[in-house]
Amino acid sequence: MIGVANTLGVVLTGNSVANTLVGDAILVDVNGLANNAPQDAIAWLLSRYGGYTGAVSKVGNFPAGYTINGAITETNTVLYWVNRIAFEFRSFFKFQSGAAKLIVRPDAFISAKTITKAQIDNFERVRSAYEDIINTINLRYDRDFSQAKGVGAYRGTKTVQDAASIAKYGEREKADIFFCNFITDPVLAASVVGFYLTWYAGRHWTYSLDCFLDQVELEFGDQIQTEYRAGLAGMVRESGISPGNNDMDRVNIKLEI
Repeated sequence: MIGVANTLGVVLTGNSVANTLVGDAILVDVNGLANNAPQDAIAWLLSRYGGYTGAVSKVGNFPAGYTINGAITETNTVLYWVNRIAFEFRSFFKFQSGAAKLIVRPDAFISAKTITKAQIDNFERVRSAYEDIINTINLRYDRDFSQAKGVGAYRGTKTVQDAASIAKYGEREKADIFFCNFITDPVLAASVVGFYLTWYAGRHWTYSLDCFLDQVELEFGDQIQTEYRAGLAGMVRESGISPGNNDMDRVNIKLEI
């Protein structure tokens, strides 16, 4: 036993501290603990293996019942696992200015700021790639860790399809990314799979905006809107001044709607 239940809500087991630190498979179990929020499990993993001892702040709010329960039984990097946990809980993980954040993807974007046409120096937009479309999802959850990873290792499946998207683009599925090791509750599984189907069944616009430096505070995860799409909010996916850009009084923002 390498660890016991702690205030961050994780039990860690393995052959020995030395074996685990050199890359042996570890088991991280958060089943039945009182404090099992995804950001707390991520914080514990980062403190134990990532050299980061601060809290992981949650940006936004999970729907009710979003608690983590599962295990890690395969060797991979800490950043892989924290990003995997974030994905299973419809979130993004990021470090910003030395702080770790879990950014919850909301059901609908709510703009905190509007960028007017007068503040925009350049404007382009492109559709998300056809290859990104997913209109059939079989989300596997409640894994039996006594079995090797695969369809048969999951006790539960939530299947959803978007008929309109299938009629338009043909059936498109990416099965391997929806094998969920940290979801055991069917209500949670239904919420997560419904969110991803809604988002990935269609193609989205990505806006590229060159703005004046009064928008420099905008960062990944912020929800804003632009007068070019009045009343329709989106999320900032990239923000910053590109190296080599001669217009040093400009900041480029990529906004996904």
